[in-house]
Amino acid sequence: MNENYLTIDHIGFVTHDIENAGIFFTTIAGFIPDDNIYDDVGLGARIRFYRHSSPSIWKLELIQPLTEDSPVARYAIQGGGPIHICYRIRTLEGINNWCRAHGVLLVIEPTIAKAYGDRRRVAFVFAQGLGLIEFVEYEDVIELPTMPDIFTTLRNTFTKRFKNHCEG
Repeated sequence: MNENYLTIDHIGFVTHDIENAGIFFTTIAGFIPDDNIYDDVGLGARIRFYRHSSPSIWKLELIQPLTEDSPVARYAIQGGGPIHICYRIRTLEGINNWCRAHGVLLVIEPTIAKAYGDRRRVAFVFAQGLGLIEFVEYEDVIELPTMPDIFTTLRNTFTKRFKNHCEG
């Protein structure tokens, strides 16, 4: 593993039914459910992690809305599916400045996550051309990298394609 790269922690999938979605991922894809299911009222979601039978594979996070006005409820009603990728970073300190410097929208400020046993903070950002990204704090990984050219290129590419599509 290259020490200069962010490490994927998990990929989040929204579903209207964690139990049934979990059956699919355990029987077809080799994932093993964690013992705990977390109701995170702050995020409006029920969460369960699944680890793959191969330890080198990232985790899977199944997310079910707790209420009809949950931030993920509409996505679940539309059929659900992958919603974000989560990377491990050393600290979320300075995330506001990092977002401003890279033209990225901070969607959810750093907050303690129930699904990590109240031991870790998470934050969500939206990057045009990449979508929703979650960051979770881990001590033994790299800091947030400086990547203005990548975000600028993605944003410009998305804007150009969208404009061409609309004119098209």
